[in-house]
Amino acid sequence: MKQIIIMSVVTALLLCGCEERTQSGYYDLNTGKSITLVKDEITGLMVDAETRQPVYIFVNRKTKDTLYGATGEVINGQVVKTENGSYKYGNR
Repeated sequence: MKQIIIMSVVTALLLCGCEERTQSGYYDLNTGKSITLVKDEITGLMVDAETRQPVYIFVNRKTKDTLYGATGEVINGQVVKTENGSYKYGNR
């Protein structure tokens, strides 16, 4: 049931605001912001181009996939909303 709710939330977020969708192809699930991703040359992790901070979970707006930032693994249906309102990937 939680997975259905999570996917509904992700879908709703993807459909919100046409202007925001055109600004970036990615959406940081925990910050709620559109982001531009780049690969950090030292760590190999995907990071927010503006803040240079690693992104934990993000949504690719084009493919509508949810991805785990550390590995780039598609984690559709495996994201859980925590009690404090943030999102986490399984037990990680």
